[in-house]
Amino acid sequence: MAKILMKGNESLAEAAIRAGCKAFFGYPITPQNEVDLLFRLRGIPWIGDPLAAQTSTQGEGYVTLSVPVADPGGEPLTLTLRHALDEAAPLAVPLLFGPAAVIGAPTLDTTNACVGGIATHNGAVPATNLVTVQWDTRQTLPALPELVPGMRLHLVASNDCFGAAPVVTLPFLVDNGPPATPTGLQSSTHGLASWTRETSFAAAWKACGDGDGIGGIRYRNRLAPDTADTLDTAPLASLPEMSREVADGSNLWFAVQAQDAYGNRSDIARLGPFFIDATPPDSSAAWLQIDRSPFGDYAIGDRLGTRWGGFSDPLSGLAYYQILVQTPTALKPYLLTTQQHSSVKTDSLNATNQIWVYASDRLGNSSTMVGKPILVLDTTGDWDADGYANAAEELAGTDAADPGSVLRLYTMPMEAPAGPVAVCWMSIEGRRYTLLHSPVLAPAPDWRPVPGQTDVPGTGGLMLHVPDVTTASRGFYRLQVEWAEE
Repeated sequence: MAKILMKGNESLAEAAIRAGCKAFFGYPITPQNEVDLLFRLRGIPWIGDPLAAQTSTQGEGYVTLSVPVADPGGEPLTLTLRHALDEAAPLAVPLLFGPAAVIGAPTLDTTNACVGGIATHNGAVPATNLVTVQWDTRQTLPALPELVPGMRLHLVASNDCFGAAPVVTLPFLVDNGPPATPTGLQSSTHGLASWTRETSFAAAWKACGDGDGIGGIRYRNRLAPDTADTLDTAPLASLPEMSREVADGSNLWFAVQAQDAYGNRSDIARLGPFFIDATPPDSSAAWLQIDRSPFGDYAIGDRLGTRWGGFSDPLSGLAYYQILVQTPTALKPYLLTTQQHSSVKTDSLNATNQIWVYASDRLGNSSTMVGKPILVLDTTGDWDADGYANAAEELAGTDAADPGSVLRLYTMPMEAPAGPVAVCWMSIEGRRYTLLHSPVLAPAPDWRPVPGQTDVPGTGGLMLHVPDVTTASRGFYRLQVEWAEE
């Protein structure tokens, strides 16, 4: 241990301090006593000018204090804090957190609002340390007023022996009160509760004040579904107006909130509802069906029974359907209807036509088209050149595009006593059949209806007639077909 040369009074003061002396009283008269002066020189902590201000930006109500401290003897210091609402108010205990220092790691006694273990030396060299600590003004008890214009912090720095004279910060503002709620909300682009395709939304409101608070008002705003938006993720803007592209929705509300420089937020003001639909109807499940002949992949005649469906529009709703007919030479609008079926007329016969349909919603947004091709045959023509008109083949139940498909009568052997042979044919429901008989074909046939085989309704299956061979051993037959409703 290094030797230190001291005067007698110096050694007396140093020994008393090291022994734990907490107080000394002297009366400096002649002969003058220097011990009390030496106590001050050797043991009283030093505290610089403190700086305190509210530093919260998200409405937390945090105050940050920073203060330089030192101790002549390099002893650890304790910093004790109290707050006062104004110059004459009683002192109270603040709720501190987050102590820090340039040198070392101070500790915190939250009950007594003391920051302890503050280092005042760097190695063997005494040093001034800069201490910072946070104060949660929102959670401090008893509760503080929302607005305190002249808050003060009182600080006392002490070591194991002595405490420095209290230091008071300059008055500072504590503002935990919200600014005024926005008023006068209006949209210059959209009307309330009325549908529109416009997705550029603009709105404005009256500028908000903050009373005697910190000011620096900015605004959060957004157009969002329903009235549950808290605006927590909405960006901040300085002007009391907005304009931006927005998404579709059937229950959109414009919300705006004022926020001051400390992050205190007003109540949310809302305007709505707004209805926006710029999205075409959905055709992903749409379908179109054209009535075709049951006997081939075609339709006969210029009228095409057509049905459609599967379109949807969850916003403004479906309004109508547009039917179009595409021939080999042109695509033409045919019908605008709210129905989902139509008898579509085409002028292009003996050719492949395409029937298209698309849906439009209440605002005129149109879906993609859905279509089907169909070969359309003239009723009087003979597409397969088999000698029978297309309409006749439809009546007979044969394929008008297949020359080998014709109406035929067949014979089949029958067991006695019914007879040696039967005349049969395949029938179709919706038809009436008359079987005709002639004993000869030349020189001229004499076609007469077979008794019991006149206007017989088709069954959709095999129909037959067993000739009475006892009255006619031979003869010729032919079949006459008519529509059942005629």
